[in-house]
Amino acid sequence: MALRLAPSLFQKIPPPIGLAPVPTAATTMSDTTPLDFHYSEQIFDEQARSLISMCAERDIVLLKDIAQRLGLSVGEELEDTIMKVILANAIKAKIDERAGNLHVYWYFQLAFGDEQWKLLSRSIDVLLGRLAKSSEYVQDCIKQRHQPWQKSDAYNDMDNEAIEGEDLNEEDEDAEEVSQD
Repeated sequence: MALRLAPSLFQKIPPPIGLAPVPTAATTMSDTTPLDFHYSEQIFDEQARSLISMCAERDIVLLKDIAQRLGLSVGEELEDTIMKVILANAIKAKIDERAGNLHVYWYFQLAFGDEQWKLLSRSIDVLLGRLAKSSEYVQDCIKQRHQPWQKSDAYNDMDNEAIEGEDLNEEDEDAEEVSQD
């Protein structure tokens, strides 16, 4: 006969099928995802957007200002909400409980403004330039593969530069001979 033990308070008990786990003393923030908590996903999204917009305005945000804007009390509930937003990779920040501040290092940009469009345009231009150079190189390789006895334009340019360099060296030697006489 097998001995069956009752589950411990600290043992994780899986939730019934179809229900999200409710945080207990046995669970930690790393055991749950930000949306597994008792309030709805829509409320969390609204709170996350509000927090992100506050982080976009300032690098250091007072916890009491965050609590007021989110409609939460300063304490565990506010810290849990901030931690969920951090775990959702919407912001990178550190909570300073002594000073009552949230130090923001990075935040997810909610809007795509003119500056982001210009940066994207420059990045695309650079990538297209690199792609054009690569395409030329591939075409030269294919051309040389079909006609191995002919050098590609790139090799001809290198040969021309080498020949011009040799001519300059010969002129320098002639000039040195004249100056020595």
